[in-house]
Parts: sequence; C-alpha cells; structure tokens
Amino acid sequence: MLLAQKQQLLDRLEEFKKNLAGHQQALAAGLQGDLDRSRMQITEYYVPIVMANPPDSLRGGVMGSSITEDNARSWISRQLESDFPVAEKIIGDMHLDVRFKDVTFETLNMGDFLDSVKTAFPLVDWDTAYEVFRAAGERT
Repeated sequence: MLLAQKQQLLDRLEEFKKNLAGHQQALAAGLQGDLDRSRMQITEYYVPIVMANPPDSLRGGVMGSSITEDNARSWISRQLESDFPVAEKIIGDMHLDVRFKDVTFETLNMGDFLDSVKTAFPLVDWDTAYEVFRAAGERT
C-alpha cells in the first residue's frame, strides 16, 4: 500500500469494523435461536424417559407424589442450563487487528523485492524513488 492511500484504507477499515459489529450481533442472534431449538429438542426427547424413571432430585423438588410432564420438562431444562452453550460465549469478540509495516532500507535491497513492488504498483516511478531512498539510507 502506498502511504498516500493510507487514509482511504483507514476509512474503509473503520467502515468494515462497524459492519463486523453488526454481523456479530446478527450471527449471535441466529446462533442463539438454533441453540435454543436444540435445547428444546433435547428436553422433549428426555421428557418420556424422565417421566418413566424420575430422578431423586426431581422427586424431592415436587410438591405431592405425582410428577407432571411440565415438572419433568422444567427439571431437564434446568439441568441443561449450566452446560448448554450461549451464543455470545461461542462467538466471543470479533475484532479486526490492523498492523502497518514500513519498508526498511534492508527490505528494499532484498533480492527481487523491488521487482515485486514494481509489479504491484506499476504507475509509480520506483527507480527514482529507490535511488532517493537508497541515497538516504547510505547517508545514515
């Protein structure tokens, strides 16, 4: 990237970061919906099993002697609650790291570096720029 284009790149990166935040929120909402549906399917699968053989922790938490499907459903849901993932924790914090690296005098003098720069930026007079840069490097 040419230094003259850096501000344009910074502006576009800032726009990208805003879009990334919006994408993260949309992704979290969609993923959480899928997780909730999965949790509900697991709960419904185990309701008949829990009803057929109620665990002691469920029996001890119900008033009276009969356990209803709602009791079983609620108990299973509570059991899954602590172990079931939450979308925000899965996704984490999406962010963009930007690092700029300068071309050093040593880099400019490496093998075919100048040729690859000329290929990437054909509209720049690199021979003149190289001579000026090399002269500055030799002075220091």
